[in-house]
Amino acid sequence: MAGASVFACCSLFIMALMAAAAVAGSVPALYVFGDSLVDVGNNNHLLTPIKADFTHNGMDYPGRKATGRFSNGKNSADFLGALPTHSSLEQSNTILPLPAACILISQLQ
Repeated sequence: MAGASVFACCSLFIMALMAAAAVAGSVPALYVFGDSLVDVGNNNHLLTPIKADFTHNGMDYPGRKATGRFSNGKNSADFLGALPTHSSLEQSNTILPLPAACILISQLQ
């Protein structure tokens, strides 16, 4: 059963990447659903005594400044959002409605 869940999550992730690649222009936001590997939290806007504004929580950021996240640096979603759009993922001008990630034989020559 766990294998089916992993397969479903991976399939949804790949479909989301393909859909994002088909969108023209820049994307204003990147939504990543997951566990603590992609959601390190930020409670700066909450009235709580538990804060993450300590030096060790920002040691791997540029300028070594704490950002209020419960992380010492960038997580996998930060690196994914920083990737430039690769030209091979752009929608090609074809007659057939091919997915954005497909490469035609004529493009390989």
